[in-house]
Formats: sequence, structure tokens, C-alpha cells
Amino acid sequence: MVKAQPMLRFQLREQLPAHLIFVAANIGIIVILMIVAQFMTGDDVTGSYTSIGLSAGIYMSIIASTALRSTFRLGAQLGTSRNRCFLDFVLFSIITSFALAVTIEVVLSVFSAATISTKMFHFADLFSVLYLSELDAGALSLSQHLLSTVFNLCSILFCTAIGTILSMLFWRLNRLGRTVLFILLIASPCWFSLLLAHSLITNLPTLFFFFGKPGNVMGVLLLATALLFFLSWLLGRTVHIRPAK
Repeated sequence: MVKAQPMLRFQLREQLPAHLIFVAANIGIIVILMIVAQFMTGDDVTGSYTSIGLSAGIYMSIIASTALRSTFRLGAQLGTSRNRCFLDFVLFSIITSFALAVTIEVVLSVFSAATISTKMFHFADLFSVLYLSELDAGALSLSQHLLSTVFNLCSILFCTAIGTILSMLFWRLNRLGRTVLFILLIASPCWFSLLLAHSLITNLPTLFFFFGKPGNVMGVLLLATALLFFLSWLLGRTVHIRPAK
């Protein structure tokens, strides 16, 4: 039997180049935006970069859609149980999401401190945009940095869980089921926006009271993440594992 540590180390080592490329790509985008901002004229012209947290969530959902399958296939070859493989995958997701959340905070803080004297470019993340009036990551207090990191961690884990459940559904469903799921995913922005608009109209005070506090949002994200991981585990217990082509 293969122990958990070698399986976990394999996943971390296998995905490390992709993580480095993701971080390097975001740093490159920031540098390009800063160069463009330097050529803008006018005292009231400013730029901002606030999408690195969202991009990290999308990135991890893509990684999760393939990592769990490869973990199951490797476990089948090495004689590791599916429960053990799934636990290793969850640990891999937590470690990677935490590393990305910390990296995001460090990158934004460094670039914000480097450009704080010019005030032409602002670096912030979703937590600062939603809950803080300060749009420069370098000006946050230690407690605000910690809250921002935890908020990013919860958001990235939630996106990871979404990628995991979708991967398992596409793996388990037949061709017709996959087609229906694909159509629903394409149409999801439309019905999600309609549902959100209806909720804002009918339940605006309740939504504002509940989601107005970051702790409530992080709690909901963690509960949803746990539920999605649990459903993915149920689907993975009986999935037919075919060798990789």
C-alpha cells in the first residue's frame, strides 16, 4: 500500500510548474498594466488590478477537474484505496489554495508598496473591494491582511470544489447526461443573473444583512465547499476507472 505522504508529494510536485506559471503570468500582467499606465496622461488617470483572486479561483477549478482523475488512476495502479486518494486530493487542494492565497497577498502588497508614491495604480483584491474602502493592499493592517488571505482561501477552495464536482459528474454521466450538463453550464450565466436579480429585489435587506459581513460569506463558502467535496467523494466511490490514454 502506498502511504498518503508519497501520493500527496506526487500531486504537489506534479502541479508545481503550473502554479509557478500562473503566478508569473499574473505578475507579467501587472507589469504590463503598470507600463501602460505610465504612458497615460492626465492627473486624474489611474489604473487598478483587482482580479488576481478571481483568476486564482478559476485556475484551481481547472486544476481540480483533472487532478482528481489522475490521482484516482495513479492510486488504482499503486493499490491505494479511493478514500485515501480522495483524502490526499483534499489535502492537496487545501495546501495549494492556502499557498495561492498567501502568494496573492504578498504580490499585491509588494506592488502596492512599490507604487504607493505615484497613486496612479491601485492593487487590491476582492475582500478589499467588497468590505474595505482602502484599495491599496500595502496600506492594510495586519488583521486586514489576515482576513483578506482567509477570504481568498475560502473563495479558492470553493472554486476548487466546483471544478471537482463537475469533473466527477462528467466522468460518471453518460453521453446524454454530459450533453445536458454542458448545456446547463453554458446557460448558467443567464439563469444565475436572473436568480440574483430576483433575490436582490425580493430579499435585499436579508441578503445585505447576511452577506454584509465577511465572516458570514466565508462560512457559507466553507459549508458549500464541504458539501461539494462530500458529493464528489460519493460519486468517486463507484466510478469506473479507465487507464489514461
